[in-house]
Amino acid sequence: MSAAEIVLVALAVAALLALLLWSVAQRLDRLHRREFQTRATLEAQLVHRADTAAELASSGLLDPASSVWWPTPRWPRWGRCAWSGRRRPVGRSPQPNGG
Repeated sequence: MSAAEIVLVALAVAALLALLLWSVAQRLDRLHRREFQTRATLEAQLVHRADTAAELASSGLLDPASSVWWPTPRWPRWGRCAWSGRRRPVGRSPQPNGG
């Protein structure tokens, strides 16, 4: 191979490498834009939820105890049963048939 052919191959490899790096940079830029947009949407939803909760708590529609603390959780807390060792929701009495 002559020197001109080596330079030509090196330039072709460099061009392919530059194209690959440019493509990866474009994909990363799109990913960051989507992540920033998602964070902004989530923050707006959380602010709206907090405002709504504060408005509901101060509206007087709830009794005083409920405006400070919700009496039942939306999902059960899990703990270990004292006599069987199995996981079960806290606050539920164990059933004698093993349920």
